[in-house]
Amino acid sequence: MELLHRHNILFVSKDISNTPILTNDDISNNPVITIGKDENENINDKIPDNIQDQLDTDETRVKIASEDISLDTTFLSWEEVEDFLKDYGQSNGFAITKYRMEKNRSMQLITKRTFVCEFGGKFKSKKLESALQAGKQRNIRTKKCQCPWHINFTFPERATCITVSLFANQHNHELRPDAFEFSSKYRKFTKEMIDEIEIMTRYGNLSITLQRNLLKARFPKMNCSDSDLSNAIQKFKSLDRSNMHNDASDLLINLVQKKQEDPQFFVKFELDNDNRLTRLFWMTPEQVVLWIKYHDIIINDNTAKTNIYSMPLSVFVGVDNNGRTRLLAQAVISNEIFETYQWILQCVLQATEKQPLVFFIDADPAMDTAIPVQFPNSYHAHCIYHIEQNLPKNLKGKLGQHYSDFIKNFYKCRNSLCEALFIARWNDLLEKFPLAKDYLLRVLWPSKKS
Repeated sequence: MELLHRHNILFVSKDISNTPILTNDDISNNPVITIGKDENENINDKIPDNIQDQLDTDETRVKIASEDISLDTTFLSWEEVEDFLKDYGQSNGFAITKYRMEKNRSMQLITKRTFVCEFGGKFKSKKLESALQAGKQRNIRTKKCQCPWHINFTFPERATCITVSLFANQHNHELRPDAFEFSSKYRKFTKEMIDEIEIMTRYGNLSITLQRNLLKARFPKMNCSDSDLSNAIQKFKSLDRSNMHNDASDLLINLVQKKQEDPQFFVKFELDNDNRLTRLFWMTPEQVVLWIKYHDIIINDNTAKTNIYSMPLSVFVGVDNNGRTRLLAQAVISNEIFETYQWILQCVLQATEKQPLVFFIDADPAMDTAIPVQFPNSYHAHCIYHIEQNLPKNLKGKLGQHYSDFIKNFYKCRNSLCEALFIARWNDLLEKFPLAKDYLLRVLWPSKKS
C-alpha cells in the first residue's frame, strides 16, 4: 500500500482504490486520484487541467499535518475507535466528528466509517431565499473551511478487527492546543449534569451563576461555557412554561376540593378583571389547630421572585412546645402593598380568630401599617437579622473605614437592658457617626420599640 502527497492532492495505489473516500463535494476541493502501478506513468497526466492550473498558481492554502496514524493500527470495536480519535484530537489541537457510515446488507453491522475534522466540509445555509431577500434572516459566520483532514476505517464482515483504510493527514487551518476548551465537540453535558441542571432549574429556580458554581464543585472536569449552561436552563424553563397553561386553575380546583371534603380547610382567593389569580391564602385544618395552640409568637416573611411568575410567597411560622419550627399559614400575592397585607391578616383572623401575642416581621412599611389595623393587640417587632442585613447596604459606603466601629457601638446600643440606657447610647451613636444620622433617624428610630 502506497501513499504519495503532491501539493494538496492525495494519491493512493490501486490496492486501496476501492476504499470509500471523500469527494470534492464532500470535504474539500482536493480530489482523490487513483493511479496505476506503472512506475513510468506520468502522474501529472492524470490531473485535470483546471486543477493543475490551480496547483501551479495557488500557494496560499495552509498545509499543516497533525500526528501520524499508522495504517497498521487496529481496533476491536467502534467505541474503541471513537475513544482513540477523541484523545488524538485533543492532543493535536482539533476536534474530530463523525461524517459517513456504511452497514452490511442486513443493516446490523457497521462495515465502514469516515471521520473528519470539525472544520471540514462547506456550510450550507438552511435559510429560505425569499426570507434572505426580504432581510428577515441574518447571516451567520461559520467555522467550516473545507479542511481536507479525514480518516476512513473498514470492518469487513469476516474480519476480526477494524483497520485504517485511508488517512489524509493535512489541515488548512491552525491547530489550537485549547481546542478541548472551546470546541463544541467537547462542550457537552453528561446525563448526570443535565439531571442536576433540571433539578436546580425546575425545583430550585437557581440563577446561572449559582448553578455554574454548584456544577463546578460537583463536576470539576466540566468543560462548558455560560452560553451552553444558559441554553440548558432555558430548555427546562421552556418545558415548564409549556406545561403551566392551567397550573393556577389546577391549584385552585385542588384547594377548593379539599375544602369541600373538610370544612375546616380554609381557602380564600381573588382574581383580576382578566380572570388572573392575584391573591391566594390557605390554611390546612392542622395549621389552624397549630396557630390556635402556638400563636404566642408568630414570624412572617416573604420569598422574592422564586417562582416563574415572580409572585411573593408570604409564609407564617411558629415554634411548637418541642422547639420545632412549624409552618402555620401561606399566601401567594401579586404585590406587597398595604391593602394586600391587610387582606392576608384578615384571612388569618377569619380562619383562627386569634391574634399573635408577638409578631415578628421584616420591617416592611406596608406590613407595619397593616398590623395595628388588623392585629391591634399584637406586639409587633422587627427581625434583627433583616436589620443587620440592611446596615451594610445603607451605611458601609458612607462610613467607610469607620463602619466596623459603628457596628460595635450599634450592637452595644441594641443590647441595652433598659430604655434609659438605650436612649443614652443611641444619642452617643448619633454624635459619633453623623454620616449615619439620617438613616438611623429616618428608618430605625420610628421602629425603635420593635
